[in-house]
Amino acid sequence: MNPVRIVVVLMFNLYCIHNISAADSFKTQLLNGNAFLQSDYVEVAVGPCGNFASTIDAPKGFHPRGSGMNSRSGQLGFVANPAKDNWINYIGDYFLPGTPEEGFGLSIGAYNYNNNQICSRNDISGSIIAVQSTLQEQSATWQGSINGLAIRAKTYIPSGAIYFVTKVTLTNTTLSPIDSIYYMRNVDPDQGVNTPGSSYSYYTYNSIIYQTPNECGKVLASATTKNGSGEYLGLGSMDARAKVTRGGFSNRSAKEIWTCSNYELSQKGTNAYEDKAISVAFRIGTLKPNESTTFAYAYILNSEDLEKALVATNLGLNINASKLSVCPGDSVTYTAVSLVKTISPVYEWKINETIVGTNSNTFSTNSLANNDILSCKITASTECSPVTTSGTTEIKIKVGQPNFSTTRTSICRGDSCNFNGIKYRSAGTYIAHITNVSGCDSTATLILSIKEPTSSTTKVAICKGESYTFNGKTYKLAGNYTAHLTNSVGCDSAATLILTIKEPTTSTTKASICRGDTYKFNGVNYTAAGTFIAHLTNAVGCDSAAVLELSLREPSSSTTNASYCRGDTYMFAGFAYNAAGTYLVHLTNSVGCDSAATLVLKELPVYYKEQTLRMFKGDSYKINGHIYADNGDYTDTFKTIDGCDSVIVSHLYTSVIANTISPNGDGVNDIFLKGLHVKIYNRNGLLLHEGYDGWDGKFNGRPVARDTYFYIVYYEYATETKTKEGYVVVAKK
Repeated sequence: MNPVRIVVVLMFNLYCIHNISAADSFKTQLLNGNAFLQSDYVEVAVGPCGNFASTIDAPKGFHPRGSGMNSRSGQLGFVANPAKDNWINYIGDYFLPGTPEEGFGLSIGAYNYNNNQICSRNDISGSIIAVQSTLQEQSATWQGSINGLAIRAKTYIPSGAIYFVTKVTLTNTTLSPIDSIYYMRNVDPDQGVNTPGSSYSYYTYNSIIYQTPNECGKVLASATTKNGSGEYLGLGSMDARAKVTRGGFSNRSAKEIWTCSNYELSQKGTNAYEDKAISVAFRIGTLKPNESTTFAYAYILNSEDLEKALVATNLGLNINASKLSVCPGDSVTYTAVSLVKTISPVYEWKINETIVGTNSNTFSTNSLANNDILSCKITASTECSPVTTSGTTEIKIKVGQPNFSTTRTSICRGDSCNFNGIKYRSAGTYIAHITNVSGCDSTATLILSIKEPTSSTTKVAICKGESYTFNGKTYKLAGNYTAHLTNSVGCDSAATLILTIKEPTTSTTKASICRGDTYKFNGVNYTAAGTFIAHLTNAVGCDSAAVLELSLREPSSSTTNASYCRGDTYMFAGFAYNAAGTYLVHLTNSVGCDSAATLVLKELPVYYKEQTLRMFKGDSYKINGHIYADNGDYTDTFKTIDGCDSVIVSHLYTSVIANTISPNGDGVNDIFLKGLHVKIYNRNGLLLHEGYDGWDGKFNGRPVARDTYFYIVYYEYATETKTKEGYVVVAKK
C-alpha cells in the first residue's frame, strides 16, 4: 500500500509582541491585487503574481524607499527596521533597486515555470485569495495552478519578528501521478543600494552558511553588505529536501538550483563578493493523485533572528494515510511521522474541531464524512531546538459515494445490449457490481425487454409506362419488392410490393411538311416537327396511343459574305451590286420548299494615313520595303490584304539631344528633354531625376553642381521601346 503523504509545518511561537494594542494598528491590506503586510519591524508586498514586489505604489503609512538610487518611486518589495526605532533608521528595499530579480518557480519534468520581476514573467496563473491581520501575525495567501498542480503560498510576518515566512502547499489535482517536481525561490540581494549610510553597491558578500545533508536539515544562504552596517538578508529553511545556492542571476530552473547543475551556481563557499542571486530549492519528487506536500522557507532580515526564522520553517510532521480513496464506512488509519528527532512528543487529533484522539501518533476511524476537517497537532522539543514547539495541520477529507443506478431499455429480437462489458439478448433483469471513479462499490441494474418485428404485403397493377411509389421509391417494372422499415416500436418491418404491368396499344402515322405549313392530326393542327401522341383508353383501362411522327422539310438557305473596293462592282446571282448591304434572292429547292440566298456585301475603303515618326540619329524606318533615315515627307502606295489601294504619308524628323543646359531661370535652355521619359544619374550612379517633364538641373529641389551627368532616354520606336544614352553638361551662368 502506498500511503498518502501530507506534510505539516510546525508553527513556533518564539516571538514577543511589541507596541501592539490591537491588530488593526497595522495597515495590512489588499489593494488592486497587491497584498501589503505591515508588522512591527517588517513590511512586505506580495504582488499579483506571488512574488515579493508590488505593481503599484505602497499605501500611506508604509515605508518604501521612494526615489532612492535607481529605485522605483513608491513600489515596495520588503523592508526592515532592525534598530526598532519606529522606522527612523531602516534598511532595504531589498528587491526594487536596479534591475529587480525576485520570484519563484517550479520544475515539472523537463519544463520550467516561473513568476518573476513584478509579473514580467507570469507562467503560473493565480491571485491573492486572503489577507489577514491578527495580534499574532500579518499574512497574505496566494493561490495558483499549473498543469494540474495547485500551489497555495501563505506569507506571514510573526509579531515582533524581523523575518517573514512563506509556507507552500503543492497538491496534485489530476488523476495521474506528477513526477519530478522541484520548487525554487530566487532573489538578488540589493539591500545596500538605497539605504542611507550604506555602501550604495549592488555587490554583497554571499555565503552558504548551512547546506543539507545535515542532522537538522538546515539550509541558509546569506548576503551582507561591504561596510558591515547591518544590512543582512538570509534565505533559508529547516527541511531535509532543501538546498541553497549562490550565483547566477535570473535563475529559472528549480531543478538546476537543487542539483547545482548550472556552472554559474555554487552550493558552498563564503564571502563571495558579487552581484549575484541567492536561491533556495526543494526536491518534491512525485505527487500521487490528490496528494499534497507542504514546506516553508524564510526571508531573514536580521542575523539575530536567524535561528528563530529557521525553526519557524521546520517541517516537523508528515501524515500518512492508509487509504487514498475513502468510501463510507471504510476504516482509515492516519499516522503522524516526525521528520526530525523529537523529545517527548504529544499528539492531538481533531475532526471538525472536536478532539478524537490524544497521546498517539496514529488515529483510526470508519466514520469519516465528505468535507470533514481532520487535524493533527504535535507538541515537542527537538535536538535542533531546545524550545518546546507545536504545529497543526488540517486535511479536508474527500469521501466518495457509491452509485446505485437502474437502466430500463428494450431491444429488437435478434439484437444485443452491451451492459458492463457483457452482451445480453434475452429479456430479464441483470445486476452488475462495479467500482466507480471514487473507488467505491456501486450497483448498476439493467431491466431488458424484447420488441417484435412486423411484416405486410401489397398487390398493385399499373399500365406500362406508369410508375408506382412504394416506401419512397418509384417502380415501373413488374416484380416483387421488399422494403425494410422501422415499425412503431423501433424494430425491423418487412413491407412487400407485388407489382404487375397492364399493356397499352399504339399506332403510328408518319408525315412531312414544309416549314411554315400545317398538318392536322386527330383534330389538332401541327406546325413543328416531332412525335405527337393522342391518348385514348383501351379495354384494360390503359392508354391507347395514336402516334404522329411529323418531320419538316427545310427550305435551303445560304449566306455569302463578300467585299469590294470602293468604286468597283460585285456580281451575285446574275445581279450587279455596287453598294454595301444585305441582299436576299428567293428560289424553290429540290424538296419543293423555299430556298433563300443571302449576300452580305461589305465595301472596302481605299486606305489613306498620315503619320509622324520620331527618331534619333542613327535610327531608320522601313515602310513598304523602303528604308528612310533622313528628315522629310514620304508617300508610299501599296495593296492592303483585301487587295485595295492604300496610301501612307510619313513625316519623319530626327530629334537632337542637347549636350548642355544652363538652368539659371532665364527661360533659355533651362530644361533638358521635356516630353520624353528621362533618367539622370551623377558620376556615382545616384539617380537624380526620372520623369517626362524634363530635368531642371535640380536634385531634391536644390540645384546640382556644375558637372557632366549621364542620361538615359526611353522612346517608342516602331513597335518597341528603345533607349538613348549620353552625357549632358550643367553649365551655370
